[in-house]
Amino acid sequence: MNGLLRASFRRAYSITTGTGKPNFDFTHVYAGDTILLRSRRPTSKSKVRSQQTRLVGPLQEGKSLQVKDGLIEHEDMIGQPVRTTVMTHNQAPYSIHHPTLDDYVLLSERLVTPIYPIDAANIVALLDLHPNPGETMEVMEAGTGHGALTLYLARAIHAANATDNPTSKVHTIDINTRHSKHAEGVVAGFRRGMYSKDVEFYAPTNPSAWCEEQLALRASKAASTEFSSESASETKPESIPASTTEPKPFLSAAILDLPDPHAHFASVAKCLLPDHSLLVWCPSITQIMACIDHVQNSRREAYIPLVPLSITEFQTNGLRPWDVRSVNVSKEQGEKRMEWVCKPKAVGAVGRSVGGGFVAVFRKVKWTMNQAVQEEETDVENKGGEVVSEAVEAATEKSVQHSKLEEEAETTERDSLLAPKDVAAWNKRTNAFTSYLPRESIQSLAENAPANTPLHGKTIAIKDNICTSHSELPTTCASNILKGHTSPYPATVVSLLEESGAVIHAKTNMDEFGMGSHSIYSARGPTVNHVDGVEYSAGGSSGGSAVAVRDGMCYAALGTDTGGSVRLPAAYTGIVGFKPTYGLLSRWGVIPYANSLDTVGIMTKKVEDARKVFDVLNVHDPKDPTSLPPTARKPIRSEKKKTWTVGVPAEFNPEELSEPVRKAWASAIDALRSQGHTIKEVSIPAVQQAISAYYILAPAEASSNLAKFDGIRYGRRADQDSANGTLYANTKEEGWGEEVKRRVLLGTFTLSSEAIDNFFIQAQKIRRMVQDDFDKVFATKNPSRATEQGVEDGVDVLITPSSMTTAPLLSEVKKQKRLDAYVNDVLTVPASLAGLPACSVPYGKDESGMPIGLQVMGQFGEDHTVLEMAKILEDMVS
Repeated sequence: MNGLLRASFRRAYSITTGTGKPNFDFTHVYAGDTILLRSRRPTSKSKVRSQQTRLVGPLQEGKSLQVKDGLIEHEDMIGQPVRTTVMTHNQAPYSIHHPTLDDYVLLSERLVTPIYPIDAANIVALLDLHPNPGETMEVMEAGTGHGALTLYLARAIHAANATDNPTSKVHTIDINTRHSKHAEGVVAGFRRGMYSKDVEFYAPTNPSAWCEEQLALRASKAASTEFSSESASETKPESIPASTTEPKPFLSAAILDLPDPHAHFASVAKCLLPDHSLLVWCPSITQIMACIDHVQNSRREAYIPLVPLSITEFQTNGLRPWDVRSVNVSKEQGEKRMEWVCKPKAVGAVGRSVGGGFVAVFRKVKWTMNQAVQEEETDVENKGGEVVSEAVEAATEKSVQHSKLEEEAETTERDSLLAPKDVAAWNKRTNAFTSYLPRESIQSLAENAPANTPLHGKTIAIKDNICTSHSELPTTCASNILKGHTSPYPATVVSLLEESGAVIHAKTNMDEFGMGSHSIYSARGPTVNHVDGVEYSAGGSSGGSAVAVRDGMCYAALGTDTGGSVRLPAAYTGIVGFKPTYGLLSRWGVIPYANSLDTVGIMTKKVEDARKVFDVLNVHDPKDPTSLPPTARKPIRSEKKKTWTVGVPAEFNPEELSEPVRKAWASAIDALRSQGHTIKEVSIPAVQQAISAYYILAPAEASSNLAKFDGIRYGRRADQDSANGTLYANTKEEGWGEEVKRRVLLGTFTLSSEAIDNFFIQAQKIRRMVQDDFDKVFATKNPSRATEQGVEDGVDVLITPSSMTTAPLLSEVKKQKRLDAYVNDVLTVPASLAGLPACSVPYGKDESGMPIGLQVMGQFGEDHTVLEMAKILEDMVS
């Protein structure tokens, strides 16, 4: 086919027909399409799906696509039938397809985590939407997010819009304009926007404001229509009372995916048609119970005509229905009132689900407030659809139910550890624990934990270089030289946790003595970060702590951060990793890697949990000479700010930064700007030499710290000494791993007389320059230095990526060159050299579903400021 004919052929395959109407013939691929490209090469089980399947589009003439196996020209795909095989310039085969809705949702670019396909399909099924062509059906979705559920809802009502004059709509609402715009693009990108006409987007707004506005607009329109129909009369517009037209409900269904859904019940109920459903999606059962309480209390106050129909738990292994009952307690307790009881039904899980959460369905009833109150007083069963329990259940108190539910929600992670077989199976896969307590010990510790304490009964895992005195939790630093070592005393941070009611139940795997970036240099073997059956790096050196938190095996975990050992694993596993200001958390009882850099760090799933643990540990310890005195612990910032000045350092954007991480960073900055925060580009020039200085200073301190492990005073001794009496060499040869020996040798060299001036002293000067450059960008002064005041036009916090890429494959890490591995810390080392607080918080995922971490850094001592900004970022993607 010659070029001219080929171009004409491609033009024939346009997205619209000759009449200008959308072309929904999906037997071929057209220009403008977003398609699914699937590799036809044989794949090994170790490769992830995203490397074989990806979304491509929109297709345009003259453009090309870079894939792993070469280049594919867009014009080679335009005009081809689906399932056609096209070749890269290297002759690698790929087949072209139109994506299914499930594939499109999973693979489309994300700003926030979507509701996963199976969850979205189940939500639509619970709403029972099945409109007829031409039927008017309006559905409201509050919390647009990624737009995934929006697409599934639009597909459900699409049949009603088969005509050229669509009458049914999905009204989707979001408080974040940027998220709404992105979701609009997601909807438009699926199958030539076939569902775009079914959806209307509203932002920034909330469901209450939107409902009230819609009722007013529709009432006004109805009144205008009524007046027009009577225009023959002498009635003047101003003579029509505003109350002649009552606001009429119009929604066939409503979905609330919000942190406080019950706050909007009253307004949404006004818009909901009688006998139609309101669905609430929440992450916890306590939020669902709050919704039920709110409805029940409204019967005595501002009446809301809703009754709960069902509660379903979307588990990772299926759906579990919950029983919701209205219980009349007047017979048993001499008072007339109804209570709502909510508990799991004794049935097995059905189907498979991803994501997790609770869905409650409420139905709007036609009762008046008086009728609702009367229902409470007459004990009539099954009125309006609710299930009324037998009298034997009436003695169940709401407070008891709430305490049981809260206890279940708070101890999920502990319960998972009470079955040793489950822990053993999990640990065999991940190798995240070096030791853990049996069920009986955990129960005993939980029962004897101090009551009314901030961390009562919460399980916390401890990195294996932090001393614990429990005989079943040895402290080995993941090294053979300390194999089986039980500390005679616990670290101060461990004692503080126990005093606050926490249960210390496990020690976590790590790089030996903290020396590594991927948790592969352990005498116990590498820690494995499993994602969809694929083995990824867990980051290091606190990789075991990160995986344990991510997999729900503990409420929180402690790690140590010398150059990023808490923040990098947090970024790789999609959790929160917080390194406090140097000197705030006690290092007494922490086996050191580099004394001037080591900081105990906190790893949790949520920022608020990290704050709780930090508040427990943030005390002066006279046993630690580096512990900051009480006078230095007063917060620098007294006022609480609504908007912040956020610094974006140019030096944290190297060419090697991966594109998904760069996009997430830019996305966060744009979102902050849209919320009213001031964004300011800054420069911290000295950080470009920070990584070089770090790998001189840290090994130098390590060589000094590890000298005591000689087999005489500390550590295991080699079984056989050499004939010439060299004891130390054999002990260290057998006791230390290769990476530890490499760094000790490096440190010993930099401290030698011929190298100390050119290496160690110069690195210390660079460290001081890094501290100076940070002080030049912050608005507040550094209380640890002689600086009299902060910079007048300085920033409150800095936001950067936490890592250069998402978690690499474990197989690739093991082949990595040593210098390449050291560079992994390039974005986290600067804060460590300056002793600044820094927190990695998850911010979206790349196209393959791997988490991306962003780092918040603050001035020395501004730990709560860092946590506040981390919470803002967390809320933007929650």
